Amino acid sequence: MTLTLTDSPGDDAELAGPHPGLTLVYSGGLARAGEQVSLAGRTALLLGRDEPLFPGGPLGDPRMSGRHGALVQDQGGYRVVDRGSKNGTHVNGQRVSDHFLTPGDVIRLGSSFIVFGLVPTPPRAGRADTLVGVSAAISEVDASTQLVARSGHTVLLLGESGTGKEVVARELHRRSGRRGPFLAVNCASLRGELLESELFGHVKGAFTGAQRAHDGLFQRADDGTVLLDEVAETDERVQARLLRVLEARAVRPVGASAEVPVATRVVAASNRDVEAAVRDGRLRSDLYARLARWTIRLPPLRERLEDLGVLTRALLARDGDPRDVSPELMAALLGAPWPLNVRGLVNVLTTASIAQPEARSLDLVPSVQAALDAQASLVAAAQSGPSPKSAPLDAERVRESLARHAGNVAAAARELGLSRQRLYRLTERLDVDPDAFREP
Repeated sequence: MTLTLTDSPGDDAELAGPHPGLTLVYSGGLARAGEQVSLAGRTALLLGRDEPLFPGGPLGDPRMSGRHGALVQDQGGYRVVDRGSKNGTHVNGQRVSDHFLTPGDVIRLGSSFIVFGLVPTPPRAGRADTLVGVSAAISEVDASTQLVARSGHTVLLLGESGTGKEVVARELHRRSGRRGPFLAVNCASLRGELLESELFGHVKGAFTGAQRAHDGLFQRADDGTVLLDEVAETDERVQARLLRVLEARAVRPVGASAEVPVATRVVAASNRDVEAAVRDGRLRSDLYARLARWTIRLPPLRERLEDLGVLTRALLARDGDPRDVSPELMAALLGAPWPLNVRGLVNVLTTASIAQPEARSLDLVPSVQAALDAQASLVAAAQSGPSPKSAPLDAERVRESLARHAGNVAAAARELGLSRQRLYRLTERLDVDPDAFREP
């Protein structure tokens, strides 16, 4: 994918975003993480220790040269060019002299890490809500959440495990203005009568062990919000009853003869391919139509590396750890595949905090590297079955993947089950040039 640049708008024009730009993830620490600059209308941008690159002013990174490099417009995108810097310019862990950038590329200048990609306009920095991030991807989630929050419509949240679906559901409830509570249930953890009772309630004597009446989530969350997590895992009987609740705005407790009106907002979530579940008959098409009145797709962490700095800062603060992280640890975090997404980041940072109780900043110690390796092994395990990805990665396979994705290294790496840094090292060893596959 090549980011198309917008022509210079003139002094008084207001450009709608998102635009190609740079996001500061780390510069000797996390204090300035999240600062952004748009590249719209710019043909070149100087990179240096004393250049006012971001809104907070010069980075002042002592490991960055005064005239370190430049970003130069080229063929509708940007190249990063090193200008003889002392410590070099690195992209995705590899030292470069001249490199065409693709979205998600991580540029290292000294001890500063910058992600190239789309930046939202206006920026999200400083927003006081639970959706932590500054990326265009999380900005889109934020905007979609805001649009639907007060409508009362059902919302379907889709995304991999650990991407923050419950966080978004809670934010939907917070912005809705509803006075009732937010209640959640994992539909995959309960089966049969237990799930029906939890959702719809039951009357006394409805089944063995029902010694007293019980209000279900829909009744308890009246004028509030119910999150049905992993809704695609429900059986046909529960799906039929859920459809009735959504259509009639009423619930019939198990064993009851009459329905009880409810004014509960429903948010459903799934980490599965729900469209495939509908095609396979595992999820009723009419229920899917009711649930998906508005759909919000949450991006995986590996596709929003711009947020890694502000997320790390927020998660450490949440756990009461005021320390910073070292450049080595940040480099490792930016190079990880994150199969567990934000949940995986929490695990790694927790390991770092526990393993280094006396350290002034959190570093890439062996236990932290082991935690990162353990998560990376989940990606390798997912590719170990009888699939094309398990075949040897020779030059031909790498070229085929790069050709399919028009030289987009991030997309090819995902297809091959590699991190971008590992694929760059592999292309270097195999003498394969990703630039040769990019559209002119």
